[in-house]
Amino acid sequence: MATEVRHRKGTTAEHAAFTGASAEITVDTTKKTAVVHDGSTAGGIPMKREDAGVAIVRVQKFTSSGTYTPDSKMLYCEIECIGAGGGGGGAISTTAGTVNGAGGGGAGARAVKLATKADIGASKAVTIGAAGTAGAAGNNAGGAGGDTSVGTLCVAKGGSPGSGAAAGAGASAGLGGTAGSSVGDIVAPGQNGVAGRNASIATVFFNAGGAGGNSPYGAGGPPTATGNGGIAGNGNGAGGAGGSDINAGGNRAGGVGTAGIVIIKEFCWG
Repeated sequence: MATEVRHRKGTTAEHAAFTGASAEITVDTTKKTAVVHDGSTAGGIPMKREDAGVAIVRVQKFTSSGTYTPDSKMLYCEIECIGAGGGGGGAISTTAGTVNGAGGGGAGARAVKLATKADIGASKAVTIGAAGTAGAAGNNAGGAGGDTSVGTLCVAKGGSPGSGAAAGAGASAGLGGTAGSSVGDIVAPGQNGVAGRNASIATVFFNAGGAGGNSPYGAGGPPTATGNGGIAGNGNGAGGAGGSDINAGGNRAGGVGTAGIVIIKEFCWG
């Protein structure tokens, strides 16, 4: 007569609180798979099922800082981080007969990381880079965009701010978030902002405030018409535009950048 052998069993949650003996085999009733134990690893080591290929893709999106907790059925995930955009510079009241223009803020960098369930563990902290502040009215630079990250696995640097404009002068733009300081399997720098322009009133035929840099998920503030404050970026990771004054019209503020974003695609078994 055949002998029936049964192993201890429990849910995934129950396994997480259990450390089996070396070479012990249990059954995870949630995942419907065998689990091998080594006497020290809490939860053991689940065996891959023959049919355990990717069955569904789930997406988690973060626009504010928090905690990423992976789906219980996740096999691996793709993490995408976008740094925040820098703010546009402000412009001081320029001299009579002239135009000035402040620089636009740079867009945040992009970083992509492929991570396993083991890389994530129980959870990872998510930090969304804060939008770069607008340069105050006058010859004032904007604020830098903050870095966006998921733990230390994936980090995208924020964009640099646009410079403020002095009387009768143009100003330099903020650079995009740097790839070299970002972390991931794929890293790309953010788009640079556009420098501000200056001229005499007799030759003005352009928008003088520099545009903000664009990101994969946001549009930078467009070039600023003479005599106006800079326009804010739109979406996520974009730079704000620089302000501009004409003919001693008054101080002008820059445009604010936009915050970063994290998008996580989870590849899960069925």
